[in-house]
Order: sequence, then C-alpha cells, then structure tokens
Amino acid sequence: MIDYKKLWEEKEKEEANFRNLNREWRFNLRNEPENEKLYNLICDLEEEYFSDMLYRENTIVSDYLKAQETTEDGEIEDYYPSDFSDRLTLSANQFRYYVEELGEKTMGSFIPKERTIKISPVYANDKAVVLHEMIHAYECILDNIHTIYKEILLLCLYNDLRDKIPDLQSRVLMHSHQLTNEHVLMAGGLHGALFLLKTLDLDIKCGFELGTICGYGRDKPYIDETEYLE
Repeated sequence: MIDYKKLWEEKEKEEANFRNLNREWRFNLRNEPENEKLYNLICDLEEEYFSDMLYRENTIVSDYLKAQETTEDGEIEDYYPSDFSDRLTLSANQFRYYVEELGEKTMGSFIPKERTIKISPVYANDKAVVLHEMIHAYECILDNIHTIYKEILLLCLYNDLRDKIPDLQSRVLMHSHQLTNEHVLMAGGLHGALFLLKTLDLDIKCGFELGTICGYGRDKPYIDETEYLE
C-alpha cells in the first residue's frame, strides 16, 4: 500500500531544501556577476519567448485555459486563471543558474534533480544555448504537474508550425526515429518531439536557421557529434 502521507512529507522536505538552496544562491549573486548576468538573461528570455510553455493568455494554448464566469450584471465573460501560469515560472520552481566549466565538448547542461541550468563560460552569452537548456527546465516543470500539459503543447505547437515549415513532418520523423533519437540519448539526454517543436518555434522567432537551438546536427543534413548540449 502506498503511503501518500510519507510521500507528501518527503516532497515538502525536498521543496524546503530547494527554497533554502535558492535563497543562498540569490544572496551570493552580488559576488558572482557571471551568474547574475545569466540569471537576468534567462528572466528576459522567459518573458519574451515562453508564454506558451507558461500557459498564458493569448497564446497557442489559450483555448485550454479559457473559463467563464458570471459578472454582477449577469453577463458571462471569459477569463484566464493566472495562478496556474505563475506556478510554471522558473523563479517559482526554485531554479538556479551557473556559469562554469563543463568539459571540453559541453556547452550547457540542465540537471533536473538539482534544478540547475549550467552554461559553459564560452557560451554564457549564446542565446541558442541558453534557450535550449530553458526548454528542458519548462518540460521538467510540466512533467511534475501533469504530462497532459506537455501533450497539449505538442499538439498546439505542431498545428502552429506545420504551415510555417513545409518539411515539418520529415523533421519530426528524422528527429524521433529510433536510430537518430538513440544517438541523441547517448550524447546528451532527453530531446523528444515537444523539445524539437519548441526549438523550431524559437528558431523562427529568433531568426536562426532551423535546427540551431535543438543542436545535435538538426541544422545540418548530418549529425554533428562534436559538441553537446544536455
């Protein structure tokens, strides 16, 4: 029999630990200018590019948020609960950001168990690298709430992109095929279909060549094994 009380207590203890770590990290930011600069960059990028993954109003997922309420005048109005979106932000989930050496071939790394995003100093100002790791973080947040929210995003992103990218189906197939996806798993972790679609969405918004943010050779007709994003 599952001891839900024990699981809840363990979860609360874990969250308290993350709050303490995050509080200490924020306090030390004044003495760590590179980490502070990365933190500010991530805050800016969150506001500019992740409204859909934050489930905000007037995005491709709006239809899945819309509710109705009756006003004092008896009229029915649409409204969008904001508290859900607030729960999805990186700051609300106690993430921490570090600029540090990661190894010769590693540009960036997302570590779910630590709730950290780490970027190599060489790529600390590389928008594509930072966005790549941020997508991992948002997927992690949605996984912890309910996987249906990732499924909704997958559907909405695909529908939004299919008229913008003529060969979208071929790109998804190539990325998700057993052989190519196995290569990515060996090189740097999980990069599913939702991850690919969001990177393509951001490539378009940032004016990058398609496949740039995803990496792993997705911007080339072959797989580049020389540098890793995790």
